[in-house]
Amino acid sequence: MTNDNINESTICPSNIVTMWVLLEGKARAIEVDIDQKNYMTRSFNLGRLIPILREIFEDLKNVKPEETEFFTFNDRINPIPPGTSLNSLSESTTDIAPLVVRYPLSTSTVIIRCNLSTSWFKSSFSHTSGLWYLVRNVATLKFQTLRLDTVRYSFIYNENNSRLQIENEFQFNKMISTIKPNCEDEREVSISIQVTGNANTLNIVRVQLIYISTRFSFIGRKAYNDWEIGEALNEFLHQKGSTMFDIRSFSIDELLRPNPPIPEKAITQLIAELKKKKSAFGIVNRNESTCREFISPLMSTAVTHIQEEAKGLLLKAEEWIDGTKAYGPIDYSILIEEVLVLVQEVKKDDFEKGNAQNIAQIHSAVESRKRRIKIDPEDEEVPVVMYGIVTNALQWYFLRWAGSSDDPTVELSGPHTCEFDSNNKNNSQLYCFHPPISSSRI
Repeated sequence: MTNDNINESTICPSNIVTMWVLLEGKARAIEVDIDQKNYMTRSFNLGRLIPILREIFEDLKNVKPEETEFFTFNDRINPIPPGTSLNSLSESTTDIAPLVVRYPLSTSTVIIRCNLSTSWFKSSFSHTSGLWYLVRNVATLKFQTLRLDTVRYSFIYNENNSRLQIENEFQFNKMISTIKPNCEDEREVSISIQVTGNANTLNIVRVQLIYISTRFSFIGRKAYNDWEIGEALNEFLHQKGSTMFDIRSFSIDELLRPNPPIPEKAITQLIAELKKKKSAFGIVNRNESTCREFISPLMSTAVTHIQEEAKGLLLKAEEWIDGTKAYGPIDYSILIEEVLVLVQEVKKDDFEKGNAQNIAQIHSAVESRKRRIKIDPEDEEVPVVMYGIVTNALQWYFLRWAGSSDDPTVELSGPHTCEFDSNNKNNSQLYCFHPPISSSRI
């Protein structure tokens, strides 16, 4: 018999550790009696508790020991070390403050984009039962307003024109479970924070938010992804309509072509890269992350070529642009000191929604632009020319905005189709994508 073994005849009630255990995300804790007879009291710890819990909880059957974490009920951020003695924990666990067991809900990485008014963050998390607490912790660290003791807040999730208020971990985990992972096993979601509380608390929050950005009034503003095409036409273009095809059209051939032309070697390399990606991913527009794999090479090639003449030209991703009527991150932007071209990836092939977002984004960019492209030097408002691109990588639409933010002329060209399986260099979408950048460099 080893030193760790204890003769069964000597078992006494002190060998039994009783504690309350909550599998995180479940409705209530259960009382667990654990027999220590095969261990010395000093060596029976949380690490050795894991295989016992796997026998009790069905959800833990296939969970690896290293994927299991323990927390106190009131602290879901700092895990309890696995070497902690059970005797020290059993005395402090109760049915209302049990030992909490955290475990994976899937193998996915969850990418959260979260905004409070015009401030926002983007962060990645493992898809575990504690996601609700981890996201709220990051939100509190990012947004000082949420640290007030009297502030209460919930998350708002917009999907398919419905507004879902998320107030607890059950609702949050259910929402995440409905999001299908992409080919890289990532689940991407955008949420907003809605602050609640008594009148005094809300007034404090409003003052703090106004202090953060005094340039714009928050009243009536919406995130870019909240705009629909009909209201975008009415609000920004001052015209009636219910579809993007109510926008006046223009021909892509009206725009300047690259001079000098893009070298044939660069085109050949681009086509080879796109075909390689097509072979690897199979479906070009499966989801947002896959689309980005095809959009980025096209944009990078065009921008790199023009940089030979315009040294300051830059391609940026996830830049935040504020406006008096709309706000949020832009998927891609191309700029020399100020924005020239804005690119919006469409979700679920909804080009109507994508064009609405892009119109709102251009309006904000025109408002915030530091240096404007002159069309009429005599015009006091110095109108501008700016371009928008709306795409799912397969189909491309181009918006041309001419004029001020208050009185623009906006035109639409498209759809233009990219054939990723073609060897014909003339089919490269680069020839459609390049002109808006070239035309913007005035």
